[in-house]
Amino acid sequence: MTAVEAPRELLDLACATRPDWDREEAWQALHACHAAGWTWDRTLKRVTGLLLRDDGEPRELRDEARATRTGHAGHLDPDAKAAAVAAAAAHAEQFRARDRGGGT
Repeated sequence: MTAVEAPRELLDLACATRPDWDREEAWQALHACHAAGWTWDRTLKRVTGLLLRDDGEPRELRDEARATRTGHAGHLDPDAKAAAVAAAAAHAEQFRARDRGGGT
């Protein structure tokens, strides 16, 4: 059987395991992994590794995911960048709404 993606449950585990982590920052990091096209396996392994490190931070995950996704984003024209940012913000809001139980 293939592992089933469970981002909300992973977020809950991460914040329960590491109460020093900001929930919104951790959620943004998980979203960055999803937006970068990471597999669930990769995301799960990376989050688990960070949870086990005393100095692990959600921003490390976010930054790593963004780096894998946006390697050439600096070459986009300003309008394309603005459109990408708006799309990412809308996608992030969908995730937040789903986490609150208000979306699909």
